Amino acid sequence: MLQLDENKGMIMQMELLALDNNFVLIAGYEDGSVLLWDVEKRSVLYSIKLFDDPIMALCFDYFTMKLLATSATNNIKVIKVEENFTKMELLQSIDTQYKGSSAVKLRNDNKLVFIGGWDGKVRIYNWKNMKLLAVLKYHSETINCLAFDENNKAIVGSKDGKISIWDVYT
Repeated sequence: MLQLDENKGMIMQMELLALDNNFVLIAGYEDGSVLLWDVEKRSVLYSIKLFDDPIMALCFDYFTMKLLATSATNNIKVIKVEENFTKMELLQSIDTQYKGSSAVKLRNDNKLVFIGGWDGKVRIYNWKNMKLLAVLKYHSETINCLAFDENNKAIVGSKDGKISIWDVYT
């Protein structure tokens, strides 16, 4: 069991990374913190407080060793993770025109990041410089999940009960 001495609230999001014969868990908490866990040793490798609100979505890129996290705020955070997972550093804090992002997914080619908002829109950013490239407008409720097929088509699931499929910049 992985457990903290201090209360950071609920675990909102997590991603398990397989590294050699070890596993590192990235966990986003209700208090706005992200923790790196050594699963085998059951210990925290590093902790960083990113938001005053809960972490709503996160994704990690092995190639750049960067993590993207969102919350209920109008802010997106890009974090550099050291290769040995003992430190995280805030690289970029991006203010947006909207509040609340509940889904984040890096496309299979690691060129674009899709961020699903509470407003039912999906915003597409260039992963290299986090420049906003496009806004997909179809859903009427919160975007809950994002996925990509083998041809990099985006599959978007929403609270409105609909699934949309998008062929964007492929």
